[in-house]
Amino acid sequence: MPSRTRLVPLFLFGSGFCALIYQTTWLREFRLIFGASTAATAAVLGIFMAGLGFGGIILGRISEKRARPLAFYAWLELFIALSAAVSPVLIFYARKFYIDFGGTMAAGMLNGTLIRLAMATIILGPSTFLMGGTLPAAARAVVKPDDVSRRALGSLYGVNTLGAVTGALFGTFYSFEHFGNHFTLWGATAINLIVAAAAFIVAKLLPKLEAGEKGEVSEEETDPVVSKVFVWFAAAVVGFAFFLMEMVWYRMLGPLIGGSTFSFGLILAWALLGIGLGGVAYALFDLKRSASLRAFAVTCAAEALFIAIPYALGDRVAVATMLLRPLGTLGFYGHVTAWSEICLLVIFPAAFISGIQFPLLVALLGKGRHGVGVQTGAAYAWNTIGALLGSLAGGFGFIPLLSAPGVWKLVVIVLSAVAIVAIGIRSDEQTGWVRALLPLGTAILAPVLMLISVGPTAFWRHSPIGIGRLKLYDVSPNDLRNAMQDIRRHIISDVDGVESSVGIQNADGISFIVNGKSDGNTRSDAGTQVMSGLIGAVLHPNPKQAMVVGLGTGSTAGWLAAVPTIEHVDVAELEPVVLNVAKLCAPVNRHALENPKVRVIIGDGRELLLTSRTNYDLIVSEPSNPYRAGVASLFTREFYESVKNRLNPGGIFLQWVQSYGIDDRTIETFYRTLGAVFPNIESWQPQTGDLLLVASKEPLQYDASALRERISSEPFKQAMVASWRGTQLEDFLAHYVGNLKMTRAIQNLEPGPINTDDRPVIEFAFARSIDAPNGFQINNLLKTARATHCDRPAINESLIDWDWVEFARTPSNQAKGPVTFFQIEIAATNLAIQAKPEAANYIDQIAPIVPADAEAIRALLNWKQGNAKEATEALVRFFRIAHEDPWPDPALINASLALAEEIVHSAQSPEIATSIYDVLSTPLCVWNSEFAREVRIISIAKAADGNRFGERTLRTLGALEPNTVWNRQFLETRKNAYNAVHDPRANQATQDLEQFMRHEALSSDPAALTREFEKYTGATPQSP
Repeated sequence: MPSRTRLVPLFLFGSGFCALIYQTTWLREFRLIFGASTAATAAVLGIFMAGLGFGGIILGRISEKRARPLAFYAWLELFIALSAAVSPVLIFYARKFYIDFGGTMAAGMLNGTLIRLAMATIILGPSTFLMGGTLPAAARAVVKPDDVSRRALGSLYGVNTLGAVTGALFGTFYSFEHFGNHFTLWGATAINLIVAAAAFIVAKLLPKLEAGEKGEVSEEETDPVVSKVFVWFAAAVVGFAFFLMEMVWYRMLGPLIGGSTFSFGLILAWALLGIGLGGVAYALFDLKRSASLRAFAVTCAAEALFIAIPYALGDRVAVATMLLRPLGTLGFYGHVTAWSEICLLVIFPAAFISGIQFPLLVALLGKGRHGVGVQTGAAYAWNTIGALLGSLAGGFGFIPLLSAPGVWKLVVIVLSAVAIVAIGIRSDEQTGWVRALLPLGTAILAPVLMLISVGPTAFWRHSPIGIGRLKLYDVSPNDLRNAMQDIRRHIISDVDGVESSVGIQNADGISFIVNGKSDGNTRSDAGTQVMSGLIGAVLHPNPKQAMVVGLGTGSTAGWLAAVPTIEHVDVAELEPVVLNVAKLCAPVNRHALENPKVRVIIGDGRELLLTSRTNYDLIVSEPSNPYRAGVASLFTREFYESVKNRLNPGGIFLQWVQSYGIDDRTIETFYRTLGAVFPNIESWQPQTGDLLLVASKEPLQYDASALRERISSEPFKQAMVASWRGTQLEDFLAHYVGNLKMTRAIQNLEPGPINTDDRPVIEFAFARSIDAPNGFQINNLLKTARATHCDRPAINESLIDWDWVEFARTPSNQAKGPVTFFQIEIAATNLAIQAKPEAANYIDQIAPIVPADAEAIRALLNWKQGNAKEATEALVRFFRIAHEDPWPDPALINASLALAEEIVHSAQSPEIATSIYDVLSTPLCVWNSEFAREVRIISIAKAADGNRFGERTLRTLGALEPNTVWNRQFLETRKNAYNAVHDPRANQATQDLEQFMRHEALSSDPAALTREFEKYTGATPQSP
């Protein structure tokens, strides 16, 4: 490369940096208008990639006719910078038009999508069209006539992509957080102008080229190595496959590395880094001959193999991610290091090979400088078209239809097929079949490897590894396997939707897991999910219209719809698959989806509020955690302004905020941001770990008599008991945290930013500090609020028993005896354990309110008093209720399951064992305490079979296959049971126990375990 043209890769580095900044900024900005749905993102991304493709074809041809192609490149960069610089202004007017028009709510999905495409085309079309011509123009300026393999193109392509890597990292890890979207974009335009100016200077120093110059190669040598049609087809297919695989990486790695903006930015950066280094590596290869089909086949086969290997490793990748998690003790960048190691394993090798492919494809179209602009543009266009189709197919068809692992397999098959086709095509190089064995064998090995592998299971996709809640760092192999099989066994549904992967878990109630993070549980989150909307309905004097952002289990919407004054509840849900969750949770959400008052709108809640013409009395926002990618846009000042505009006079907005795994400054940012829009904010704690910020334009009015009457009516009465174990207004006020005075104190603690659309500081700061030690402690806030007398609303205090409120806040404090309903339950349980007759009086008080709890405590009392028959009868009544009613106290369910097993083994009565087995042989309502039930039912079944391995025992054991409990007691029972009845699974059960014992020997007394192993295997010790 001539010395003066050696600066050109630097220009390409700068343009790649700017292009990536533009792309990510535009995606962020358009999501704020169109919403974060796949359809909205695809519209923007589609225009971006289509512009690149058309630019590559048209401008590539024009560059071929330019005597100074580098000057042409400089003009392109200049106009890219200018068009990008004005894009924020155009986006502002597009936002105004789209909101005034009414978006997809007014136009429908089809017309709404067409409007999105039209607006994105007007704003992004000019810039992206010009971007498509930069690489062909630069290639014509740099590629020498005698460069038969076009190595210089590989250098440009690789360095350009490395610039994009830098842009991705700079934007994600610094610029967007500190400067915001607009200043980040304008900073990129300034760099772009510098690149254009420098390119103009260098272009003047270079000699002119003749249009269509062939230089030092003959006419024959300029002919394509293979058919242009095949090369274009191959460029499209490999682009399709790689972009499809990139979507799979986003979907599959999100659960492992957290699903925040940082983790997604890192996935993009590693993919681009691999491509960039692959392009540079191609340029460094000392290729004396022109490109060959065999070389292209090798790249396709190698890419397929490198994609297949992480799949074949399966859950080992998830385990490795978990074991790397402690690097987070080094701080945020310790986490980044751990994530990078996983991306290096999963993404980089395939991306590196992909980076070699593109310049290789261009080299298959010709040699040297002749036609390089046209050919680069054409290959770029077809590669981009393939990538666009891969994006659309992944988001709208393949991933929802085949699942992410299924698409993973598909990509390997497609690349292997391309490799085999490339080997089979006859070309001028006359490659022999012997030399084709390597790519052919690799192309066949890759899909076979995937077909014989289990691949990623629910442990990878639905365990809390990415959020740091699975911490099995120092456990035995058996303990690790037991945890893995528990997770696999309890995922009863695993579906890839359009927007996300959704798993349904039944270990203890129904939990739904979105991209690896639990976003709600029917029982443990009932305090928030049931009461978040009802707090607003209690405080509002006459609520009629309500809106809920996020369907989830359906509890918030369903209980709101049960309020007599409510006329309709609109629910915005981004992922259609979540409707399946709400259907399964019907017993806890009052059959929300069957209620004609409830209308579920599939779409982005932000777009709905921006474009809707409907006003509401109550709006409840209960999205996922704000550190998750894209969710912070539901916590910005602009979002709250849209909420405020949709509230009727006297309307109330209720915002859920997590109070765990968060630092003080982020909590302050929440309060400051909401306070920038709403002058009145009060704080509630619907359950431990959650805050509910209740915001309104006018101060809330607390009429004690009216509130007391409302709480005593349905559905509030049942909801209070079910989710809070409360019955009185005082129990309701016990969840009050702080008034407006406390809010203002938090807002004024120290100066700080607010969360805006342009600079969503929560999205980044929260993700940096998640689960950091010494974070925010809600108990400190509660103590401070009480100490400063901010823990009471503006209410006639003489009408409230504040001692009762304090007892409800601290139910363990029974200095004056049990006062609240929950304290009565606690007292009854404690007295029953002591076999005290006084427990019966409290049980009688509980029975009219929660009959199930009363029966559970009565069973315990009878057992402790030695009345086995009466205890069994009460226990059976309790479990019969628990099969229909989801609301018995979870602690009492677990205690009753333990009591059932104790009674069966102590009573030694087949009749008792059979009656308890019959009532426990099927899961309780919404799978409450399912893990505890399935473990304890085994010994109960054996007792019901007359302490032998009969039909009940086998049925119970079979229900746990194939991901069985992995501990010694269970494995011994399983082996003995299957062997006793000559079950076909006996051999596998024996092998599993032997494997368990071998692993146990690694961490226990070798001599003792050798004897145990010999006992179970029948092996005879060898004489010394």
